[in-house]
Amino acid sequence: MISARESGEDPYALIENLIGWERFVASVSEAEELAMPPDFDYLDHIQNQYRRLRNYAPALLEAFEFEAASPAKPLLEALDVLKEMNASAFASYGARILTVPVDRRGMDVEVVREILVHERRAGSRIKFVYTIPTFQNPTGATMTPERRREILELAREHDLLILEDNPYGLLRYEGEPLETLAALELRERGEPEHVVYLGSFSKVFAPGVRLGWVHAHPDVLGALRAVKKGTDLGPSAHSQVLTTAYFEGGEWRSYLERLKRSYRRRRDAMLGALGEFMPDGVSWTSPEGGFFVWVTLPEGMDAAAMLPEAVARGVAYVPGEDFRSGGRNSSTDNTLRLSFSFAESRAMRSGISLLADLVREKSEGHDPAPLICGCDSESCDCTTALCTETLVGVVGC
Repeated sequence: MISARESGEDPYALIENLIGWERFVASVSEAEELAMPPDFDYLDHIQNQYRRLRNYAPALLEAFEFEAASPAKPLLEALDVLKEMNASAFASYGARILTVPVDRRGMDVEVVREILVHERRAGSRIKFVYTIPTFQNPTGATMTPERRREILELAREHDLLILEDNPYGLLRYEGEPLETLAALELRERGEPEHVVYLGSFSKVFAPGVRLGWVHAHPDVLGALRAVKKGTDLGPSAHSQVLTTAYFEGGEWRSYLERLKRSYRRRRDAMLGALGEFMPDGVSWTSPEGGFFVWVTLPEGMDAAAMLPEAVARGVAYVPGEDFRSGGRNSSTDNTLRLSFSFAESRAMRSGISLLADLVREKSEGHDPAPLICGCDSESCDCTTALCTETLVGVVGC
């Protein structure tokens, strides 16, 4: 093979020409309700949000011209998968992380508006917003179409970028698909402007290939590509060829349908077991897709403190506090995330029963948790937020 050095060509261009990414990434994007134009670009990205954004935080900040001396800040969902990354990778570049509550309708865009106005008056500005608008991790919440339009309007008004991470978008088990922010922007504006769309193969093919793509304005792609080259010289050619061969085979859509049927059964098994075994005072979400159910225990309970005993009984979960930038906080101490993507239905039912017994033992004397919309109860209060936390690091909003 002729090397890029010998040929004088861009090594990325050689790989792209060899592999032919356009054909299959376009088909995957179409399935994600993203109308990918022919001049798309991609960026390899790590199998889960924590590792991916931890490794690429420097690239993102440099690509967005973020300097330690600059007062600009990224804006993130209050409960997301970025806690450790927030505290290290972004923060090491001088970033001040601000967070926004997430409720049953996704990121609270009105709070985003308040922060943007407050920061502008203070002589600062938000550099970008990170969000998982569809089947958010950890809550499973999906941003409504109204909020999607509103956050795009805010991006145009305040000239900021939106990082739309969509690892779970293809894993919908009920309801109608919603336009991604990127697709909505393309439909309304005709080209990418403010949305940086992150696509991934980790949830619909194999986490081990560690591949994905970015769809964004050419200026953003150029900056990301330049930083990426200087970081690791590019993604694995073997993983790219393997992934291309799989998706060009034409069977990936039927495989995706099998995945969805399997995950739907597991989700239903988890929700059924929660309804059967959990004591009064516990509430949970009922996601239409993705991998996660967000559980709220009675007020005053500490999910993190309860975890070692749960593990000793053979049950694992992630405490709500692990998803918060800023550490422990009273309104997330009694929450936890359950995942239904791995365990078989029978094992899941057994695990939920064990967890419910532990919750029942620990919940005596504690107040019931507020009801959460999505728990399949007629008495469910749909005005109650999934995540009722206040902002972190923001004063006066």
